Amino acid sequence: MSRAAAAARSVALRDQLVAALRNGDLPMSTPELAALSGLPWHEVGWWGDCTLVHDLVERRDYKLLVCTGQQRHSVLMPPCPGSVYPHLRRLEALGIVARVDFADLAIPTRLQLIAQESQRGNTRPVYWRYTDDQSDVAFNAVLDAMERAG
Repeated sequence: MSRAAAAARSVALRDQLVAALRNGDLPMSTPELAALSGLPWHEVGWWGDCTLVHDLVERRDYKLLVCTGQQRHSVLMPPCPGSVYPHLRRLEALGIVARVDFADLAIPTRLQLIAQESQRGNTRPVYWRYTDDQSDVAFNAVLDAMERAG
């Protein structure tokens, strides 16, 4: 992949991440953002009791593709959070997104986020929020610089 193509993919991915945060009511975790990033989901085969597999699929927001009824399942899983984390860190460095400090959140919001993630099985998620509309100027400048370099 050429350098320009890699840069274009990074810009597109970061745009998806910013759009998801901008449109969200609450801060979002890295796993949530990975699922909404537009990166491809991957299919895995699972063997196991249907009740347990279906419960896990529902709690983790995976997609059940096939259930044979005989413990064989095909499940669609979102991209790994590690695939978007470096991009979120770069957006953070640019001042476009920020990590959420739980101490700054109202207690009901904190409890709601903790309940969501514990149900999904995420034990230590990092939460992110869109900073404000002023960062659009900085983001556009980054996009312009990348287009000129490409």
